[in-house]
Amino acid sequence: MPETVEAIRRFLPKNMINGYAYHKILLDEDGKSIDYVFLEVNRAFERLTGLKREEIIGKKVTEVIPEIEKDPADWIGVYGMVAITGKPIKFEIYSRNLKKWYSIYAYSPRKGYFAVIF
Repeated sequence: MPETVEAIRRFLPKNMINGYAYHKILLDEDGKSIDYVFLEVNRAFERLTGLKREEIIGKKVTEVIPEIEKDPADWIGVYGMVAITGKPIKFEIYSRNLKKWYSIYAYSPRKGYFAVIF
């Protein structure tokens, strides 16, 4: 990749006004989504969620947001489908844990991983 394209690829998510996060989905032995790990977030993600980068990178969502697996929104299941099938999804939803509404676009840049923009 030319240096300028690579620089733009790194610059955009870090500096955009939308929240951005990149994750790895975790599956059980049957291939069912059971968790996901925070790999990268931008400053807007921190501002919009109240979650701090240094406290969540490398951690599972179930460690960061207790009882998220019980949320009727089925965050883990929805994001797991995106990561496994590669089919993007757009939706609006209320986060019970964060007490906020979000408009979310989730996509998979490669199998087993997903990114969200909100």
